[in-house]
Amino acid sequence: MFKEKFGFIENPLIWVINISAAILSWKYWDGLHIEEGSWKNGVVTLGALIVLTLSSFWVYFRADKQVRDFLSGQQVRGMFTTVTSLANIKSNPVRLCLYSKSSEGKLQAAFALAGVWTFAILAIALTGPSESTISGAGVRMIPYIALAAALAIWALLAVLLARTRSAAEKEWFSLSFNPPTAKVPSGYVPGAVMCMSPTPLKSWGSKNFYVCNISDINGPKMPQKGDKRDKVTWSYMTRP
Repeated sequence: MFKEKFGFIENPLIWVINISAAILSWKYWDGLHIEEGSWKNGVVTLGALIVLTLSSFWVYFRADKQVRDFLSGQQVRGMFTTVTSLANIKSNPVRLCLYSKSSEGKLQAAFALAGVWTFAILAIALTGPSESTISGAGVRMIPYIALAAALAIWALLAVLLARTRSAAEKEWFSLSFNPPTAKVPSGYVPGAVMCMSPTPLKSWGSKNFYVCNISDINGPKMPQKGDKRDKVTWSYMTRP
């Protein structure tokens, strides 16, 4: 479970990101000294910032692959997706659940990266400038402005992640209003779904659950039109 949820942590770039963030927070103010030779610290700071930025982007881009694959399967552009395209996906409970599941990894990676950036900037802000730091309110205020922005982004990502997880947990859908289609997403048992009824059904062997082939969703073992069918829900089955 941990590996599925936080698999991005095994990425070696995470260590590059952490080390770059540590160097950035350590050398930031040294790179802004007016003393002779401080330009060397400035180069180190700039290099750490560039590495941190590029590594963060690459980790996020890789975590976003599952989302792009899902959107591609929905005939939607994976890159530069329009609001209209996402609205069409979110209007359907089944597609919304699958989209949310595919987005969890991306948001978890973004949340972790935002945490690294926030703590790096916090360390810079807490250290503060020294007497030999370049004068100017603008230069000295940059870390504090960046810290406020980082905290706001981190909080926003926390809310988005919580909402996405909530939507991803709604795995049961109405058989009458949102029936399964023949196309089963990757990662699930193809061609079949698990059906549940609030009360046992004789056609299901007096059980309240039944594994049904999608092609037989309207077959003789399934309740026909009426209250019984309206109360039946279904869910995709994860591959073992």
